[in-house]
Amino acid sequence: MPSPSKQFGLPLKLKKDYSKLPKQESRYGIPIKSAKEVGLDNWFKENTNTAGMVWGKGNNGSSPDEPLSIVVNPYNEYMKNERNREGLFKNEASRIAMGNNPVPTYKISPQLQAWREKTFNKKDAYFQDDDAFRETVVARILTGDTGPDPKNPMPFDAEPKELASKYNQILSSMENTNKVKKRFK
Repeated sequence: MPSPSKQFGLPLKLKKDYSKLPKQESRYGIPIKSAKEVGLDNWFKENTNTAGMVWGKGNNGSSPDEPLSIVVNPYNEYMKNERNREGLFKNEASRIAMGNNPVPTYKISPQLQAWREKTFNKKDAYFQDDDAFRETVVARILTGDTGPDPKNPMPFDAEPKELASKYNQILSSMENTNKVKKRFK
């Protein structure tokens, strides 16, 4: 069986350094902005464990009037790797796609529930909110992210894997739209 990154389309070789993109660059049709541009530089300095986030349209405390973007944490060691940044872009784009096409409710298996309880703090949204947890499972499968602890990898159950495959198709169409926009600028 191929690795999750190969199975779900994470590129093996990337040609751009997304930490140094011009402001007009985007992934999956979503602009990439710097932490300084959106006023998150100090927050990211204090929260180095956060790899990045969707910003704008009311997400993560942003103004609903601010345009949607993806922001990478420049202080996160994991994000210094190009492949990891690509995974972040795909993960955040998948969350946007899920906002427009909500993840159907699927049964959280005992294995996933055990992983959840071992991985997340009881105060975390992923621990308290079943829908948020289902979304992170599908998004993690999409990007090949087995979770923050390599000694406790997330199980890839059949139903969320099938949903991840469907969201991968949505993301492919988002990325193709982005490529068309670049050609006609």
